[in-house]
Amino acid sequence: MAARLLSAVFRPAPLACAGLILSLGLLSGQPPAGQQARAQYSPNCLYNGRREACALTPGPADAASGDEVVTVVYADHRAFRLQRNGRACRHQGTRTSCPATVILSNGFGRSLPGTYVGTAYEGGYRHEYSATGHRITYFFLD
Repeated sequence: MAARLLSAVFRPAPLACAGLILSLGLLSGQPPAGQQARAQYSPNCLYNGRREACALTPGPADAASGDEVVTVVYADHRAFRLQRNGRACRHQGTRTSCPATVILSNGFGRSLPGTYVGTAYEGGYRHEYSATGHRITYFFLD
């Protein structure tokens, strides 16, 4: 029924009909089929205990290995790819600890073995990755 109505209305201009449908799809806020949205967040950040501005981009999680990936970019352009093994995590109350890897230069530098500690508290969650010479912390507050 709807297709018949659309074809009757847009019979003289089939390209306009295609444009309208494409526009409605883009306005819906959904990414095109087959693509995943990559949002950036600006949490509260620390680097080696000092407060610094940063942006956070979640990466694709690997369901087979349980790895979770996130990229943190600080205002001075230092970038770190942080990867934790979700299957090897230990949960104790509000605290989660996992083996992790800190990869320098946004995944193009050296890989450093490290640890991840996640802490839930009233109103927020704190993520902390530690490796030799690097302690990267970001947290969200409600």
